[in-house]
Amino acid sequence: MALLNARILLDDGAASAALTAVDNLLTNIRQGQTHATSLLVEALLLHSKVWRSMDELRRAQSAATEALEAARSLAIATDQSSHVGMAMLELATTQLAAGETERGLASALGAKRVLSYSLGEAHSATLTAIALSEMPSS
Repeated sequence: MALLNARILLDDGAASAALTAVDNLLTNIRQGQTHATSLLVEALLLHSKVWRSMDELRRAQSAATEALEAARSLAIATDQSSHVGMAMLELATTQLAAGETERGLASALGAKRVLSYSLGEAHSATLTAIALSEMPSS
């Protein structure tokens, strides 16, 4: 009987140790699940930030493309107005050579205005192109 009681006590100790080990194992599993969930949430947040950054990059690229198109159109218009200004200067020279001083001076003044505008627009287009070329690219 004492041997049986000793065996039951021994079995109770082993069972208690086994239950403690199982409880510790379950605690570790729960902690692991909590940590894994936390990592998953962090990964989802990072994924969201990456998508937002990609959207911002696409918008910036679109804006840069539009600015380049505008600069191109401006360069074409500037070139055309330069041709007009030069033609007006030729007309002024012809008029002045023909003794039409008043008309020649008026044409020269008009040419000056056209060329000043053209040069200002060319300067603006140049600054725009420089700014766009210095934008960081990804």
